[in-house]
Amino acid sequence: MGRREQIDRILTRGVRQVTEGKPIAMFVQGEYGIGKSSIAAFVQRLAEKDHGLHGIHVSLGGARELLDVAASVLEATLNSGAMDRSRSERVRGWIERYLDWLQSLEKAPAARTRANARRT
Repeated sequence: MGRREQIDRILTRGVRQVTEGKPIAMFVQGEYGIGKSSIAAFVQRLAEKDHGLHGIHVSLGGARELLDVAASVLEATLNSGAMDRSRSERVRGWIERYLDWLQSLEKAPAARTRANARRT
């Protein structure tokens, strides 16, 4: 798959999800030096320019725990210009949904543990 196809695939999936009101995270992975950051930054600019979205590029290098991921996302959000008044309402809603999702992840293992305990 060439770069153009990769970019089209990322944009098509991402834009569709966001227009349905779903916050979305896309992960670009690959070997060192193949242009992951470049393609992510390019797609971010296209999403903003062509679709009016607010893309946030987050590097997760060095993240070891879920809290590291959350901190990186929040820092990138704040640094992205998201706090501009024209974008703040959309970003605030996205952050609230993201935090709700993180909380659901924390609660899910406890709920499974309780359910397993009732079965035994």
